[in-house]
Amino acid sequence: MGIDRPPRLSLGLPTTRRRHAVGAHRGCRTFPAPLWRPAVACLLAAMLTLGGCGAPTNAPSSSTVSADSTTLTVYVLQGFDPQETGVSSSEYLLRQAGALFEERHPGATVNVTVGIPANGGLTAEDAIRTLNAELAAGEGPDVLVLDGLPLEQLTAQERLQDLTSLKDGLDSSTYFTNIVQAAGASHAVPVSFSLPIVAGSTALISQAKTASDLATLIAEDPAFADALAAGTGVQELRATFYPLLIENGTLNQEALVSFLSSAKAVLLAAGERWHTLNPESDIDTLELALQNLSRPAVGGFSSCDLFLEEGTALTLGSLSSAVDYAYLLLEEEQAPQPCTHKPLAEGAAPVFTPHTLLGINAATAQPNLAEDFVAFLLSDEVQENLLGAGMGTGIPVNKSAFTELNTEANGYSVSFMDEATASKGEGGGVEYSRGPLSAEEMTACVRLIESATTPVVYDQVIVDALADALRRCCNGAATVEEAAVEAARVISLRLEA
Repeated sequence: MGIDRPPRLSLGLPTTRRRHAVGAHRGCRTFPAPLWRPAVACLLAAMLTLGGCGAPTNAPSSSTVSADSTTLTVYVLQGFDPQETGVSSSEYLLRQAGALFEERHPGATVNVTVGIPANGGLTAEDAIRTLNAELAAGEGPDVLVLDGLPLEQLTAQERLQDLTSLKDGLDSSTYFTNIVQAAGASHAVPVSFSLPIVAGSTALISQAKTASDLATLIAEDPAFADALAAGTGVQELRATFYPLLIENGTLNQEALVSFLSSAKAVLLAAGERWHTLNPESDIDTLELALQNLSRPAVGGFSSCDLFLEEGTALTLGSLSSAVDYAYLLLEEEQAPQPCTHKPLAEGAAPVFTPHTLLGINAATAQPNLAEDFVAFLLSDEVQENLLGAGMGTGIPVNKSAFTELNTEANGYSVSFMDEATASKGEGGGVEYSRGPLSAEEMTACVRLIESATTPVVYDQVIVDALADALRRCCNGAATVEEAAVEAARVISLRLEA
């Protein structure tokens, strides 16, 4: 099975400029440049010269797998069509990594199954109920991607194998241990992660200590609302508030109201800016943002809103790839006003979202093969050569791979064409570029990553309830308080299940 790569879209609202993607080349891998934001084609060309595509050098130790024919089933809750959504999802990464794993382990077969196939029509609640029934019967998949699944419930019911021995082998010189140790406790380990960030005018950002402070300023001060990027969604707010919503298995009603109020303020302001800058557009920015609330947060800085979108001086986004930090710096350097960035935080500690969070079925008949597969996904081969090429969402948890991807870069650039030029197939356009990250910048990036100590592990049923409540209070069907009451009912029932 060959390895290919889909385009990748940021899942915020559309930006106000049309951009045409041009190809990019990384070492031994040639691939199309990613696409950023719906209906927008934007070149993201990282001018990287990477080393060879060899075997892993820092993989955790794993047991020897026999050449006997064995099958490993890997479960992921949601499948996304990357051509429609632009999400390089866990499903896509697992299929590519599975092909490589089969090559390294003769006789082994990796089957990836999806609980909710793309455009399948099932609800998350139905899919999770079916999975729970299989696990309760001592059956089900060997490896589970826990993104969107009720991790605490599965752990309490002893459905997951203890991964302490594997995680103890992930040392701080090779891995971001604040990420791999915090996410999933002893029963799960992430392949990658993302960080919610607020970036923009130093003068504006300095006035907001928390995410809710920022949302209040956006709602009440035109200087903030008029500066907000038109492509801003609320996935970063979702990440920031989620750990406060559910505390020790109990819903925090006050945090729920605060989230809905903050998200409503951001969505309404971003939507108004979009239609002000694009008066002829018929895009339903609210519905698009709510659909995206249930998807992984990707990108947000390579669209370069801080210097390409008229009047924009404030944006929310995620660091969700190994090179996103460099593009954040590029955007700040090109902006017409002094800019800064910081974690988008509501609680005391910055949060991170683990992606492709892996657990092993406690009843698997293939425990050694399953652990080998998990270890393989943490290896240099997957972390650098697959995640580094955009197959999957997030920053690699393998610090060595992350460092290698950045230190071997010659520089970073973005290029844009207007729609008229692109439609004629003409060359040209405008390119913005910067050199490789300096040692000081790499240190600052690592320090930013290591400041994040609170994992955000979603239950998809709860995220869907948040989206429904936000839809009701944004379209006027309910007040924030009324929408919160209904959402609390659904979420509380979920927590009691």
